[in-house]
Amino acid sequence: MENRAAARSQRQVPDSLAFQLVRAKLRSEQGMPADAITDFETQLRDKKYGSEAAVRYGLARAQLRAKNYRQRNARSRRCGG
Repeated sequence: MENRAAARSQRQVPDSLAFQLVRAKLRSEQGMPADAITDFETQLRDKKYGSEAAVRYGLARAQLRAKNYRQRNARSRRCGG
């Protein structure tokens, strides 16, 4: 039985956008807001993300938590929001 399970190929299923948004929301609420902002900005700069929209959402939530309203508004205007 173990041999069949070990021999079976495993497929990676991509994360849904809804899952990525929830994960970004939770990350934006953990720890210090400044740390979350730095993490999200690094992900954007290095283009290391599964969903750019989710990373931008997390960044906006972290900025709101840090009360960085001007930065959040400036970014949303640049992104067409």
